[in-house]
Amino acid sequence: MATVIEQEFFLSEILGRRIFVKKRAIGRLSDLAIVETGKLPEVTQVIVSRSFGYPPLTVPWDRVVLISNHEIVLDIDEGAMAQFERAPQENLILLQDHILDKKILDMDDHEVEIVYDVKLAFQNGKLYAAEVDFSHYRALRRLGLRKLAKLLTNRNKDDRVSWLYVQPLPEQLGSFAGNIKLKVPKAGLSEIHPVDLADILEELEGGQRVALFNALDAE
Repeated sequence: MATVIEQEFFLSEILGRRIFVKKRAIGRLSDLAIVETGKLPEVTQVIVSRSFGYPPLTVPWDRVVLISNHEIVLDIDEGAMAQFERAPQENLILLQDHILDKKILDMDDHEVEIVYDVKLAFQNGKLYAAEVDFSHYRALRRLGLRKLAKLLTNRNKDDRVSWLYVQPLPEQLGSFAGNIKLKVPKAGLSEIHPVDLADILEELEGGQRVALFNALDAE
């Protein structure tokens, strides 16, 4: 089971982290692949970019043994690394390549915003995509303007939405195709009835239930 120092974090904050096998740096995190099983998509594979002309690695999530503020450690025998030397398969959904910077449409096809980040939640050894964030705060942070983000923007809960409100992703989703569509109208994003939330939580598997619950605001 992976050891994760942070129980929840944003995709933009871990992209580019150095990846190690034992004590040797082999590359950097370039993307995470998800599968839509259950209410919250689950991360299934880690995509590693490498320098000096080496092909990328596509590694199953169960090979991750540590994620910290500075590094990701994989459990791979260096002699067997060649079996992971492949680009991501075309049918994979990639958070960085396919989700970030896509338009968010509500159920009436009104544009809400742009996906600037994805909030991830870790529970019981699994990593889930818990929320899509369309705040200008996250947009500025991605540009490296952290101080400016704190000065000019507020971290408002209304600027993100639970993945529970996201419709199944379109089959034609790709690097430049497809949008993220919600199950609710734009005006209803800020509210979810407690009874509906209770029903949703009851339907989730144990790990997904805890991951979602931990991602909720105290209110």
